[in-house]
Amino acid sequence: MANDSLMGVQLDVRPDQQLSATAQVIARHRARDHIKPQLEWGFIKYRHDDHWTIQVGRLLTPVQMDAESRFVGYANTTVRADLSAHSLYPLSNHDGVNITHERMVGDTHLEVVGYAGRASIELPGDRDGKQFFHYRADLVKGIRLSAVNGGLTFKASYTKFDDYVEGTTTNFIKLLLTQSQNAELNGCGSCQRVSQALNNTLTDFGSTLIDIGLRYDFQPYAVWGEYFSNSARESLRSSYHGVVLGGSITRGKWTPYITYGVQKLKKVNAHRISDADLLNPSVSSTQLPAFNQEPLFPSNSARQSWAIGARYEITRNAALKAEMLQVRLQDPTRAYPTPFPKLSLSGEPRSKSFGLYTLALDFVF
Repeated sequence: MANDSLMGVQLDVRPDQQLSATAQVIARHRARDHIKPQLEWGFIKYRHDDHWTIQVGRLLTPVQMDAESRFVGYANTTVRADLSAHSLYPLSNHDGVNITHERMVGDTHLEVVGYAGRASIELPGDRDGKQFFHYRADLVKGIRLSAVNGGLTFKASYTKFDDYVEGTTTNFIKLLLTQSQNAELNGCGSCQRVSQALNNTLTDFGSTLIDIGLRYDFQPYAVWGEYFSNSARESLRSSYHGVVLGGSITRGKWTPYITYGVQKLKKVNAHRISDADLLNPSVSSTQLPAFNQEPLFPSNSARQSWAIGARYEITRNAALKAEMLQVRLQDPTRAYPTPFPKLSLSGEPRSKSFGLYTLALDFVF
């Protein structure tokens, strides 16, 4: 329950038609085992004219299709945003600037957003929530195009990151990097790519994320789909692509829905030390063999998921939702501990398939 529960407060100030300021604070369960409030948005907005707008401060990073409403449960049909797409880039905001150009072309509203800045987030380093690390992006830069015509919405984004991990849990990575570089000097041929992967993890993954989404509302039905793909330099991060599909029908106050998501492994970036090099004394006498161990350095978080649920509109500002989510990991021994890090007992193998049943009350006021 703690992983999904949150509360947010937003304040908007508009001294005139061109200038405004927004602050949004969200309290939710984060990496550590408690609920913590944090500034999600805090920016000044200047509207130059009907077409151009600039925002400066802590801003939305519009990577995924539902980025604007990700933490506003009442605005969404489903209980939560599909984690197949959001797990590839866990950050939701950046400190920097967004520049927006919008205009009408016939009956279609077109909008182009360019964004740049920096961001960071603390994430669990193990499934028990006892180890943590910081994922940082010193430079986030990208562009998103959106088009809305009646009930049809199209969004596409392209984002690049200068990203890396840091923190006390990365000390072991630094140790392995030193040992791998020394082993290279002593004839470990496969250690060259290992050193490269470890160094890029600590300095710059060089990640790229592409996201394309489409939604069509034709009352009482709605259907949506989203394609995502990420890539990175040689590092401890593997690359994935996949899709999220969904549909719903509204009957009075009831909106039953169904979703399907798949995340497929595109490339395993961290190549392992060869069997022959594992026999090299410069490798076997160090901690380098741990580099090949799963899930110490997880290499395959591919999964499939499907959910069925229903939303009941209690009032015009409150909704009750119930959902049954089923997740199937391609290889649980090689999967990253998030999302759903605590759904298997400590010391036991992670389940290949598991269900998550959720009852949620969403409201705005």
